[in-house]
Formats: sequence, C-alpha cells, structure tokens
Amino acid sequence: LYFFIRKTSYEDDLERLFIKIDKDQAENHKQYLVDKKNNQYINLKDIIYVQSHRNTCTFYTTDNEYVQYTTLKKCSEELCSNVAFYKINSYTIINFKYVIKINNQSVTLMNSQTFNVSRKSKDIIEKYHAYRRYMQ
Repeated sequence: LYFFIRKTSYEDDLERLFIKIDKDQAENHKQYLVDKKNNQYINLKDIIYVQSHRNTCTFYTTDNEYVQYTTLKKCSEELCSNVAFYKINSYTIINFKYVIKINNQSVTLMNSQTFNVSRKSKDIIEKYHAYRRYMQ
C-alpha cells in the first residue's frame, strides 16, 4: 500500500499524494560521488550503511561495497544533511530506510548487522521518527 485516499478528503489526499510522489522521486535520484577519478556515483537510497577505518570509508549498498579514501566526518557532512542518514557512533553512519530494530543502545539493519549507538547520539529515536514522518 503506497498511499490511502479517502472519499471524504479526496482533494486534500490527492494533493498530499502528488507531493509524496514528487518527494519520493527526488529522493530516489540523489547520488553520492564515491570515486572522482572514475566518476563513479552510487544512489543514496541504495546505501545501507557507511563504516570508516582509518582514512577510508566503506559504503555498503544493497548489491556492492565501495571504498573511498575520505574521513567519516566528510561523509557525515554530506550524507547526514539528508533526513535518512544518521551517524550513530564515531565510525558508522546508517540509513534509516534499512532499520528493522532501534533503541537508544543499538540499531539492527535489514541485513542483520547490529551496531552500538554512542551515548552522544541521544536523539536517535527522535531522528528516526522524524524520518518516518517525512516518508509518509
């Protein structure tokens, strides 16, 4: 079920549906430049999570892994401006789209990967609910 249109609020619901379709299409076309040298992009919607290790970030997507020589701070500046992404600790950024279980201590993603949430990330539940509201 994508959207529900009520007879009693047909015009309002239809307008909200068109806004949602526009929002979803815009979200589905956003990309992240992984490799400047080879001009390689990945769709933001396909990124499950990003993990840093020293001077590299590995982007785990629905079908592949991409390594980029950058810091998590730089990735965070670009990705976390999007409502779907959240930095849960000093080495991981997650995409709320793939969360199946969440609380203040841990996050479990659809690929069964579980991450600890740092104490600094006190607003994770609030941000997750904001993401859910945005996607409705």
